[in-house]
Amino acid sequence: SLCLNGVRSAELAGTFGMVALRMRDAAAPDMRTEAGDVVQHAGRAACLNSAKEYEAAKTEFDEVTARAPHFPLLHYAYGCALVDARDIPSAVKEFEAEIAEQPKSILPRLHIAVAEYKVDSAAGLKYAEEAVQLDPKLPLGHYLLGLLLLDTGAYERAAPELEIARKAFPQEGRIDLSLATAYAHVGRPQDAARARAEFARKKQAEQAKAEGVVEITDAMNARSKQ
Repeated sequence: SLCLNGVRSAELAGTFGMVALRMRDAAAPDMRTEAGDVVQHAGRAACLNSAKEYEAAKTEFDEVTARAPHFPLLHYAYGCALVDARDIPSAVKEFEAEIAEQPKSILPRLHIAVAEYKVDSAAGLKYAEEAVQLDPKLPLGHYLLGLLLLDTGAYERAAPELEIARKAFPQEGRIDLSLATAYAHVGRPQDAARARAEFARKKQAEQAKAEGVVEITDAMNARSKQ
């Protein structure tokens, strides 16, 4: 990307900043305004982060969050950058700060659930539950809740959440595998076997598709050399 090549223009920062802050305006705000200043700093930070200059990105975010702590989705953007930097504890704090600013925001809750999965699933469970309560029709919320329940041993509760997710993402084989685990722990061996078989079928189909793409690519390369 341009950031990786060292390009750090105000225009580029504006673009990165609007993406990081999930702003849908056609153009970046005037740099002389508070919004414009926040977008520029967030954009520079996001650009630095994409170039793996994590400490420099953190400095940018620290400066702008100190000046504009209530700016919408600023803490969320900082949290996402910290996840990329593998600083999960700090990322969770930023997502929590965003929730404090916007109590009904679902995105930071989903990100905490993802960050805590397999790290501290019990801690992430609360946020997945809140996300589902805020938007019961969001399949990703049910999927994350199911995974966290599964990882904390709440198999009875995990199964229906994962079933909702499977209906929304029918091609996602990993859901079948998770469901097989849940079913096996709640005394549903036949359902577990069917879920494992479905996982195997989807995996085989994916492999066949990948092999087909390789064959087509090889054939095109061979023709280009003739």
